[in-house]
Amino acid sequence: MALSNLERPSMKRFAPLVVAAAALVSLLSGCAPDASASPDDSPKPTASSDAETPIVASTPTSRVPLRCDQLASSSAVASAVGQPIGVVSPISVDLVPTLEPYASVQHGDLECAWSPTPLTYNVTPPIVSILVVPEVTAAQWSDVVGRLGDATEGGFAGDSHSSCTSDGDISECRLDTLVNGYWLGVSATAFDGGATAESTAELFRAAASAVESAATATSVWILPSDAGTSGTIDTSLASAALGATVEQIDCDPTTEAQKHWVATAATGYTACTYSANGIDGGADAFVTVYFLPGGAWALQGATTALGAQATPATGVGDGALSVADGPGASTTMFARGSDLVAVHSNGSGEIELTPQILTSIPVAVAGALPAA
Repeated sequence: MALSNLERPSMKRFAPLVVAAAALVSLLSGCAPDASASPDDSPKPTASSDAETPIVASTPTSRVPLRCDQLASSSAVASAVGQPIGVVSPISVDLVPTLEPYASVQHGDLECAWSPTPLTYNVTPPIVSILVVPEVTAAQWSDVVGRLGDATEGGFAGDSHSSCTSDGDISECRLDTLVNGYWLGVSATAFDGGATAESTAELFRAAASAVESAATATSVWILPSDAGTSGTIDTSLASAALGATVEQIDCDPTTEAQKHWVATAATGYTACTYSANGIDGGADAFVTVYFLPGGAWALQGATTALGAQATPATGVGDGALSVADGPGASTTMFARGSDLVAVHSNGSGEIELTPQILTSIPVAVAGALPAA
């Protein structure tokens, strides 16, 4: 199906990383964690009479003082796609574990989704999704607008841009607007032309109006003091550990127009891909290292999402689990101090990666990460 430029999955994934993530429903509960929280119960720096330093909240929550049901009524959602659909987790049940959704939560975004069934990586219609990003700068908004293509300006609150497209039997309408300091992105997709400018008008108008009248975003979540600053690895150390030649191919944390790109930039999230050539037996591999500074708060939910077939991993970090992503491929997720790391490995040549190699790669990566 066709996705908008701002929703399109990254093409840098070298192999499918199909991971069961039903447990994320409890983490994200249909919207971002604690999306229904009012400004009064969002984490804020606090001080006592004998301490002036802020107290770090254990987990981040939405900074947007709205709930999903305040953005969209069930009737507006049903009208947008031509049938009633229910609230679901905005995280797909076969999540590709890039850690990007956790960066969005950590930034304080509010994300909501509606669908007849839990979302999948292929985003099967009908679906309505809403993302509200706080404190978007003029420069960031200019970047968003520059990527919107042939969108109609105006018609809704704020600096609004809307469009409807179709690809085969799937139609999509999207609204992006900068309103009241928030970037609001609303997308509705349906089969057989079910999403049109007319059918989505009520949904778009209500969401934009709700954000227009929203209170100021609450405080940014305070990172733990030992949060790292970089997820790029020392390739010489990794090469020595693997007995191979490890070279960086790409390190692209923010330039792709993903819907979470503002959050990934703000949180310092990185996704870096490396080649590892001449591993034991002549095997070659692509290795992608996903790194979220301060993201260890999400470790339990993230590793639970790997599914029942995940097994403990040693030599990498706290709470480490690994799961096969198909023949000769695996993902290992772990905490490194207060940071969250995921390492995906898959063969890039004719020689399949053995279980021993798949075990050795995340160990080499963990040893090559920079000191916090």
